[in-house]
Amino acid sequence: MSQTEFSRAYGISKRALQEWEQGGRQPDSAARAYLTVISKEPVVVRRALAGEMS
Repeated sequence: MSQTEFSRAYGISKRALQEWEQGGRQPDSAARAYLTVISKEPVVVRRALAGEMS
């Protein structure tokens, strides 16, 4: 999945993703927790986010 796709799917800015991947900054504790949940249950997170937008 591209950064753009990930950004759209999970509501994280593309710039933040780029900075994290390039080592410019580290995600805060809430973002780290969210990324952990995404890594373990990506489909569940997408379903939850889709439900919030409906």
